[in-house]
Amino acid sequence: MNIKRLDLLGFKSFAGKTSIALTRGICAVVGPNGCGKSNVVDAIRWVLGETSAHELRGQKMHDVIFAGSKDRAPTNMAEVTILLDNEAGLAPETYQQMPEIMVTRRLFRSGESEYTINKTPVRRLDVQMLFMDTGLGQDGYAIIEQGKISKLVEARPEELREFLEEAAGVMRFKTRKKLALKKMDLTRQNLDRIQDLCIEVGRQTKRLAAEAQRARRHRTLRDQVRRLELTLALQEFEILQQRQVTVHQQLSEVRGELEISGREWREWQAQWRQFEQSWQEFQNDQQQCRERIGDIENKLALNRRDQDHLTSRRQQADQRLAEERQRQLSLEERRKEWLTEQTDLKTQLAQLAKALGHQTDQLAALEESLTAGRTQRQLHSVRLDELKGELVDTLASKAQAHNSVIASRRQLQELDQRALRRRQEQAELSPRLDEANQAVDDLKQQLGQRQQQLTTLKTAQTQLRGATQEVRGQLGTLRKEWRQMEDRYRKDHSRLQALKELESRYEWYHQDVRTLLLEQRPSESGKAPADVLARFLDVNPASMQAAEAVFGDLLHALVTDSFEDLQGLVKELKQHQGAQAQFLPLPLWRLVQARDQVPAGQDNGFRPLIAEIQAAEAVQPLLGRLLSRVFLADDWDSALEQWLDSPFTNSFVTPEGDCLFADGRVLARSPVAGQTLLHKRHEIRELEKQCAEFQNGCEAKEDQVKQAEQAHDELEQRLAATEQEARSEEESCRRAEQASLQWQTDRQKWLAKLELLAAEDLREDEERQFHQDTLTVHEELQQQYGLAESKLRAQLETVDGNLHRLQANVEASEKDFLSRKIAQSQDQQRERQLHMDQERMAKQLSEAADLLTACHEQQDQIRKDLEQWVEQQSALEYQQRDLDEARRTEQQRQQQLEAGQKELQHRQTELEARRDHLKQLYRVRQRNEQQWQSELSEASMQMDFLRRRILEHHRVELERWRSDPDLDLIPSEELMHQLEEARQRLERLGEARYAAIDEFDEQKQRLDFLESQRQDLEKTIQDLQQTIQQIQRTSRKRFLETFMAVDTQLHGIFPVLFGGGSARLQLLDEDHPLESGVELLVKLPGKRTTAMSLLSGGEKALTALALLFAISMTKPSPFLLLDEVDAPLDDVNVGRFCDLIHTLQERSQVVLISHNQRTMEIAHQLIGVTMDEPGVSRVIHLELEPQRVV
Repeated sequence: MNIKRLDLLGFKSFAGKTSIALTRGICAVVGPNGCGKSNVVDAIRWVLGETSAHELRGQKMHDVIFAGSKDRAPTNMAEVTILLDNEAGLAPETYQQMPEIMVTRRLFRSGESEYTINKTPVRRLDVQMLFMDTGLGQDGYAIIEQGKISKLVEARPEELREFLEEAAGVMRFKTRKKLALKKMDLTRQNLDRIQDLCIEVGRQTKRLAAEAQRARRHRTLRDQVRRLELTLALQEFEILQQRQVTVHQQLSEVRGELEISGREWREWQAQWRQFEQSWQEFQNDQQQCRERIGDIENKLALNRRDQDHLTSRRQQADQRLAEERQRQLSLEERRKEWLTEQTDLKTQLAQLAKALGHQTDQLAALEESLTAGRTQRQLHSVRLDELKGELVDTLASKAQAHNSVIASRRQLQELDQRALRRRQEQAELSPRLDEANQAVDDLKQQLGQRQQQLTTLKTAQTQLRGATQEVRGQLGTLRKEWRQMEDRYRKDHSRLQALKELESRYEWYHQDVRTLLLEQRPSESGKAPADVLARFLDVNPASMQAAEAVFGDLLHALVTDSFEDLQGLVKELKQHQGAQAQFLPLPLWRLVQARDQVPAGQDNGFRPLIAEIQAAEAVQPLLGRLLSRVFLADDWDSALEQWLDSPFTNSFVTPEGDCLFADGRVLARSPVAGQTLLHKRHEIRELEKQCAEFQNGCEAKEDQVKQAEQAHDELEQRLAATEQEARSEEESCRRAEQASLQWQTDRQKWLAKLELLAAEDLREDEERQFHQDTLTVHEELQQQYGLAESKLRAQLETVDGNLHRLQANVEASEKDFLSRKIAQSQDQQRERQLHMDQERMAKQLSEAADLLTACHEQQDQIRKDLEQWVEQQSALEYQQRDLDEARRTEQQRQQQLEAGQKELQHRQTELEARRDHLKQLYRVRQRNEQQWQSELSEASMQMDFLRRRILEHHRVELERWRSDPDLDLIPSEELMHQLEEARQRLERLGEARYAAIDEFDEQKQRLDFLESQRQDLEKTIQDLQQTIQQIQRTSRKRFLETFMAVDTQLHGIFPVLFGGGSARLQLLDEDHPLESGVELLVKLPGKRTTAMSLLSGGEKALTALALLFAISMTKPSPFLLLDEVDAPLDDVNVGRFCDLIHTLQERSQVVLISHNQRTMEIAHQLIGVTMDEPGVSRVIHLELEPQRVV
């Protein structure tokens, strides 16, 4: 994706619309300083999504908008458009088929910002994703700005790794991994919330399932009773119709007998009514007996179920206890292994410390020996210079003696002239010698001070490293605590949201109350007409069961602020069939309080229950009336004793919920399984407090983490500054030593010169005194000078051999010292690693101890639960024996009632016989029309009564029932037997709520939906984990491949730029390359490099260029922008730089900003930037035929 055109409008110094057309190959942007060349690079960086004003050489982002000039007003908008060539299809998949891609960014002074791709609005993230993994990202290597080329070699290992990640194409995967982790965190929060909802809805579904099953059975039995009653009524109706036909046929015969039999028939009817009344009373007694037996059976079933539940919990507790014991054994074995490993680490540390001490002593001895060798080498060098001077003097004296023989007179004159010159030279050398002595003393004093300061800096470095390590450990601990607190906050917050959602739908209240609350409409003031009493109360957790027992269903009662709201809610309630609810109108309770206030005090030390309840001010009168004489006792015995002492006066309740009311009622309760209504309300309040505390705690921890990070950064900066200062001091000491040696050498030379001058003076004096001596004296002198020459030459050869030997020894000592220093650094690194392993092992041992403590506590809790469950099971067995006794009593009563039933049936038989006898008398005595007419009227009346009864009870017309296809055509006796059995079963079943069927279906659908959502979320988390693992593997593979490729390229490019030497990349942590820093190791030709900061500007630039070219050749970027990177280079290195640029143009489009003429010569296109108008840049294009720089 090469740049075809760059359009600028109102960006920095480009006030008007400016288009820059770029060709393939090499393009050079030239112009004088300050004309706006670097603004072209800033424009490209800005349109690619840069958000840091500092990187764009500004204070704030608005600085990129043209600020105006002398003749031009400021613009309100900055716009940059870059047109990219995509003929090769190298763009991401979304834009792969487009031949050109146009990216535009606009910024208005109002702060609004716009991004478009091909004139379609997009996000900044979309623009960054377009150029990600191409080297053009925010931390990419394709744009090197002015003055920043040398910073590549001084970059931290982590920053250097980011350059390689951009080249390896890992940044896209890191972004995907970050998004996947964020999505997985949100998914886990949703999963926690769904699980809480599943638990709560599952509990409600289980309760509604039993209630719905009971309702279905009740409805089936009800329909069966109805069908049997209708069938019996139909059979009776048909009998009456047949009888009516018979009466019509015999009407003429029965009318006469009807009048006589009517009186007897009415008497019989009176007896029959008396019998029916007795029969009805008997049925009522029998029904009550059946109901009592049914209640006892229900309680027995409940008791057996509780016993089975306790048995199951005991078995589970035994299993958990065994698992905890096994876990304890496993932890103890692991702890022993870790203790053994910790002992081994301590042994290794002691051995390594001993070895390091030995190495330190050896290094000190080697350093001392090396210093002595250097001193001897310097002394021999000085001695060699002295001998050379003496040899020269001797040769000169020898020649002088020879010349003196030939021309003594002329030599006397010359001696006078030389004496004069020597005196002048001595006068010049004396001040210089004094200056040398003073300089040597000053340098020795300065060197001592700098060495002392260097020692102080080394000590400060050690202290800062220790402080940095300590702060880093504290920072890790704070981050861990912060994450743990955030996890607890998310868990409690999810639970709170689930409970609030259930409460907002009134899931915990009676169905009828829930329906009213959901359907009620707010008043004009926006306030709801009513709310349940439970939402006004805040009860002490220790007294919740007591409050639940006293209030009972009143907790579900609706509290209204006015009688109008009460009337409206009652009217709405009556629209629902079978619905019921309790109401508490607050105005009425306020009147009662004002008229008859009963104070709530203490009764013989018993606490009033109202003292355990905090309620809204609006319901205080209501609570004052309801709980005015209700006291909280410590246990059942004390409550019973006090209740019997003051009967019908006060009510008492125990913390377990056992109540003794003032009206004589006693309510006993077994422990409630699960959370009650008040417990759930209390849990919501507690969770709100905890969430607020956790949120504040998270914010405080975050502040602490930021403070620790700031302290860590400050220590790192101080440590870096101290290291830089120490390196400067070392360099100063080295320069001072060199200067001192130079001054000493000069001083020795000048001393020798003065001595030589003094000797010449003596010699010339003797020569003057003995100038008249004979030629023999001069010949002897010539011979002496010859011997001296031989001796000096022998000494010169000896000193020169010793000097070469000392030079070789010094070089060997330096190599040995360097190798031992490297070995010592490696051992120190190993020692730090062992210390880290020792800290990790101590942490594991501490965690194992905590786990063992928790394991012991869990076992103790399980044993306590087992003891409590054994006591509960004993109480249930005792209760079962009482219920069995009550059932036997009721069964005996039922047998007595069955005996009475036989007597009534005998009475019924007698009455029926009497009726039959009267009928026979009726037929015998009155065989006339009136008798049969009376019988006809009676039959008609019974038929009408039967019709009305069926219509009232079953809402069906009896004649239409004949066409029912499900009609049972079986004898009446069998129907009566079936009807009786069905009625008994219906009575035993009791009342049922048919709405529970629909509620169960609704809750079951909701539970199925939540379960499917939970499974989907779990699968999503699993898929995200697999995706993150795949991203990690792919990133590691691509990073290592790119690392090796860049390292290989660097091996070849570095010697080309430097004419020798070597460079390589090294991972600081090879086991974790994606988190490891990357270090650049450089060896310059003919130099020993100790630190990157000691390199010159040109060397830093060449090293950075070598790394940049190695990355670009491994992963070519679509285009490469280099802003004055050749500024620190000399002509030779500029030529090498141009050669590599020629190589790069085959892979990437290169844009250079340069002032160097040789760099301009290789460009295919020149773009001149100038300022014809002050403050406004203008662009000029020029196409060239590039010249290859050799």
